Amino acid sequence: MKTKFKEHHIIEFVDQIYETAIIVLDTNSVLNLYRYSEENRSKYFEILRKVEERLFLTHHICDEFYKNRLIIIENRSSFKDTINELIEENQNKLLNIINNYTGADKYNSALSILKHENSLKECIVSELETSMKKITSSIQDFKQDLDFNYLQGKDPILEELVEIIKEKVSFELTAEEKENIYIDGKERYEKEIPPGYKDNAKNSIDKFGDLIIWNELQALSVKTDRPILFISDDRKEDWAIKFKGHDLGPRKELIKEFINNTNNLFYSITTKKFIQLISESYKVANTETLEAETENIQKNIQQKEVDNVKKNIDRLKKREKNYDESQGLLERMSNPLDQFNRNQDMLIRINNQNNEIQNSNEILKRMRNPLDDFNSAQEIFRQMRNSNDEIINSHEILKRMRNPLDDFNSAQEIIRQMRNPNNDDNQV
Repeated sequence: MKTKFKEHHIIEFVDQIYETAIIVLDTNSVLNLYRYSEENRSKYFEILRKVEERLFLTHHICDEFYKNRLIIIENRSSFKDTINELIEENQNKLLNIINNYTGADKYNSALSILKHENSLKECIVSELETSMKKITSSIQDFKQDLDFNYLQGKDPILEELVEIIKEKVSFELTAEEKENIYIDGKERYEKEIPPGYKDNAKNSIDKFGDLIIWNELQALSVKTDRPILFISDDRKEDWAIKFKGHDLGPRKELIKEFINNTNNLFYSITTKKFIQLISESYKVANTETLEAETENIQKNIQQKEVDNVKKNIDRLKKREKNYDESQGLLERMSNPLDQFNRNQDMLIRINNQNNEIQNSNEILKRMRNPLDDFNSAQEIFRQMRNSNDEIINSHEILKRMRNPLDDFNSAQEIIRQMRNPNNDDNQV
């Protein structure tokens, strides 16, 4: 079982790894040289020289070191001026409050009383000014062993590091190899396969930095045919096993993958543990202050990482909120294509309505006006009435006209009487 499941019995092989492995310092373990006090830096160099034949760096770790080294030097070389500015700025704010009796609302009552206690006010102002002078003097007297000259090539720290490492740096991965790592990394991070998936929130390809180092470590092990001891203060869960606040070493999945790909063992410890291990093995004395400062640096770095994670979470939440608001706005807004289609439909309906109106006008033109029909009927009726009147008049005329037969009969009667005048006398 131990042979087939070495990742679960790695503790039994740790001493072998400590004695024979290639030792690779992670980026922060190298950068600590610029963070340490001068005394602790010298002690750390003493530790490194004890194992310099076994010390290696990967190409990506060197890239990160050179990039971040400048930032640390700039911060360290200007920190005295920055601290002095910070203290002076806040002292001036306090003096302004005391001299003008204006501050936050909760201090108004006390400041109103101080306005009438001039001797106390003068004493406070005097002490503050004296205190500021002492603080400024202490800051200026502090020995700062890093300055801007380190940025211009005069860097004894870098020179000593180069002397120890020499050319023991792994080869740079090709562009094709890196591209394959990026593609593989997307799938690994989605499945939370260590290492590096805790950096997935980063926006650029920098999130694959740990995965690049992981591949470089395996390549170095294959080239040297030796196990790897990785010195790293990155103890996130994608590198180390965490159990109830205890660091139980590297993830079993990492050890198994390393063995399968290289046929060699892998183990990882912190910088503090490395200092303890080498100081005990090589009898290096007085490393307590170095260990303490190393632990403080590690805690500060971890706290910054926690703060960055919180910032990323807050940024993601804000982005999600903005996205939700944008979605809501989009839902309330008409889709431009839908709006265009609706406008087209409306134009078609308007055109159809215009055509119907034109058709209706044509029909109306062809239709007789009812009033015209009424007027025509009135005219016909009038004409009919006139015709009727004419007929009546004709009847009257006819009535007045004598029947020619009657006239004939009358004439006959007159003639008859003229012929027979006696008939009339006799009748008399």
